[in-house]
Amino acid sequence: MIFLKNKINSVYAFGFIQSEMFVLSDSKIDSINTIIADNPKLGSYQIKINNNTLFYQKFNSHIVEVTSSKINKYEDDYAYLSSGFFIDNHLFITNRRTKTYFEIGNEEIKDLGFYIKNKFVLDSKYYIDLSNKSTIIIFGNLIDGGFELWHSNLIPYVSKEIKNNRNRIVPNKVKGKILGYKNTIAVSFEGKEIIGLDIENGNLKWKLQLPERAADRFIQRKDKIYTLSKTTLWEIDIENGNITRTLDFSEIYERQYNDCPGYIHINNKKIFIEFLYKYDKLLIVDLNDFSLDTSIIIETNAFLRVGENDTIWHENQLYQRDIQTNTLYVFGEE
Repeated sequence: MIFLKNKINSVYAFGFIQSEMFVLSDSKIDSINTIIADNPKLGSYQIKINNNTLFYQKFNSHIVEVTSSKINKYEDDYAYLSSGFFIDNHLFITNRRTKTYFEIGNEEIKDLGFYIKNKFVLDSKYYIDLSNKSTIIIFGNLIDGGFELWHSNLIPYVSKEIKNNRNRIVPNKVKGKILGYKNTIAVSFEGKEIIGLDIENGNLKWKLQLPERAADRFIQRKDKIYTLSKTTLWEIDIENGNITRTLDFSEIYERQYNDCPGYIHINNKKIFIEFLYKYDKLLIVDLNDFSLDTSIIIETNAFLRVGENDTIWHENQLYQRDIQTNTLYVFGEE
């Protein structure tokens, strides 16, 4: 069994380098705007913006670095800095209001050529805009300002209208974030449909209709997509739309919790499923086994929501940060 072992206060960010944990406890970066950008070669960055000063940290060296940099041109626009992404091993931060971006390090401001709205950058080469929830626009060559490759109205690929929770007929819209791997992007809809498109030309590669009981939350690990219902977890191949594995956890739902699962998250080959509405439980499924026999159930609390950079599984211990109190909870065997 895994229990709460320790609590660490004043943790604004944390990470691991091999077996060593680093904690950032500088309250100056607990700001109103946070950007996440990841690169397997350069490490993970968490950027926080406070007034017109930029603080960013890096988790791929033997110390956690915090660097401040004045952004004079953005003096009145700091709240609009968003969308951190890597191109050719350089970290860029974009301004979603002025159509500009700058590179961390030299901070040279350049025109981007289009407004940053719903950020999604695939393979450091393509920017995907899905701001109106029905039309997708693909931009390429971002480092030279970006230009449109293609655009497509997605509604002809799916049901035009659906019934909502009140049994009313409403337009079907994109819901959730865009997912992508290599030459395929996947887009999910409120009507429990998900489609795969070719990133080069927008051609439809596959379409999958999920059961009505399926949730509208999707997460990704490499070439696999995961989604769930009250009783089932599905694994979907992003290249062809095939359901490759299913996990029936109805026994947990019906006999133990009678509680709907909430958010899901993946870290270090574990998938985390919240049951926080009634009983404050967290189900941890090993992605290699994909079985309840090797799954772990942890007694947690309703304030510990699973999420990017705040939930880490490391050496058989769970580290979860409460973003409201900046408290890090450590769960492990006694």
